[in-house]
Amino acid sequence: FRFTTIRNKCAFQLDKVENRAHIVKGLLIALEYADEVIEIVRNAPDMAAARAALMDEENSKFCLSSAQADAVLKLQLGQLTRLNGNKLTDE
Repeated sequence: FRFTTIRNKCAFQLDKVENRAHIVKGLLIALEYADEVIEIVRNAPDMAAARAALMDEENSKFCLSSAQADAVLKLQLGQLTRLNGNKLTDE
């Protein structure tokens, strides 16, 4: 019973860390192409269109997943700084 509990806990923690790493990878891509991301969001008529543009498979720069696109759209403009980029890289 203890072994199963510990294994489940470790599996949950691993899944949580992998999901965060996936999100951070998307945020780093958005930071690298910040000007293009801002342009996409600015020109999109609504959030759904901006999300679709960030997830567009034909765009080789981005092609973010749904979770990554949502995380990018939730970012505040002030968070796209070099200092924050360094924190993400360290993470």
